[in-house]
Order: sequence, then C-alpha cells, then structure tokens
Amino acid sequence: MSTVLDVLSRRAQYALLCEDMRVFLPTVPDESIELIVTDPPYDTGANWMFFFLYEQAWRLLKPGGHYIVITPQYLLDPFASQLRDHVPEGWTPPGRGEFRLRWTMQMRQAVGPHPRLVNPDRNLEVCGKNLSLYTKLPLPQNDYRGFRDAFDSVPIPKADRLHKWQQSLEWAEYCVDLAPEGGGGVILDPLMGVGTVGVATLNRGHRFIGCDIDPEVVAIARERIGREVL
Repeated sequence: MSTVLDVLSRRAQYALLCEDMRVFLPTVPDESIELIVTDPPYDTGANWMFFFLYEQAWRLLKPGGHYIVITPQYLLDPFASQLRDHVPEGWTPPGRGEFRLRWTMQMRQAVGPHPRLVNPDRNLEVCGKNLSLYTKLPLPQNDYRGFRDAFDSVPIPKADRLHKWQQSLEWAEYCVDLAPEGGGGVILDPLMGVGTVGVATLNRGHRFIGCDIDPEVVAIARERIGREVL
C-alpha cells in the first residue's frame, strides 16, 4: 500500500488512507500540495472543520496553489454567519496577506434530484452549491486559465450513489482542472468519501492523496479507483 511519501517522491500515483484528518494532515510536509479539493459535512456540528482545513491548507499548499471547498449557504454571510459561533478562542487566520479567498463559484444543479432545505416548511429546493476558492500567494503567471465561476453538474440519483453525500464527477473534474498545468502535481482530499476527487485527479494525470475516517468508504474508494482508473 502506497504512502504519502511515495506519492510526494513520485514513486506512486496515489495513496488512500483510513485516518482522522486531525491526525493525518499535520504529518504531511509543508508546501507539498498543488491543490486541495474537499466537501465537508454541512451540519453545524462540523463547523470546526472549516477552521482546521483553512489552517492546514495555508501550510500545505505550494505558492500559487488553490484550496477549493464546498461551503454551505449559511456560512457565506460574514456578518451573520453561524461560523462565528465556532471561532476558537484567540484564533487568528494564519497566512494573512498571503492566503486569501480569491473567488466564490456556483455549481448549478438545475437537473436531477434536489434536497429540500431543512426548515419547518421545507420550502426551499436546493438547486446549486457554493464553492470557495482560496489561493496561496504569489500567483503563477498563467493562473486561472479557462476559469469560469459557474458550471453545471447533474446530481447523482440516490439509487446510484456509493455514499449518501457523493458528489458528481463533473464537480471533481471542474476543480481538478484548476491544478497547475503539465500533470503530475499532487492533489489532496482530506475528506475523500468514495474517492470522486481521486478518480478525476488520476484521470487527469495528476497524483492523489486522500483520507477518510470511515473504513467502509475508504474500501469503496480503493475498489472504485481500481475499477474506473487503473
């Protein structure tokens, strides 16, 4: 089984680990990753992840690297965001001045099954998701080639999902295509689920590191990559 160091040293194309990202990510070397793509849980009990991932992304990314994260609607408003209730005491964003939010993007899902917003009336049909893109400065000269801030993605029917929160391959491909040109870079998903970002990464010729705390989904990701990529 390949390790992170195998991938970083180009001895392997990918490594899939069953670990808690709070334990795993601090062991990854500084400035070793070109792109981080992930989709944290949307419930407010997982809001701590956004602080942890921000800190780790700033440390792990090479200059010019991007961190792309699906961001729940309720966390977008900087004045009323529920995220403010979860700010760790004394927390200051690391990398101030060299790591910042560059843009927000919209994954449109007009076609296919749509979840309903969980409120008493369930009267809001969710037909899109927000992505936040952070960049570690300085920027490469060819940054944002072909960049669009909205794209279409058909949700996977529930009966066809390998995991209840599985995102589409179109989402992963859109994000992976913002990686540095030339192929061979390292892309990381610290909440990889069933490996959708890994499939897109390897199909695009990059290297992949993924981890998840759930051994069942890690096993699915391994089988899926072996079936769809290798």
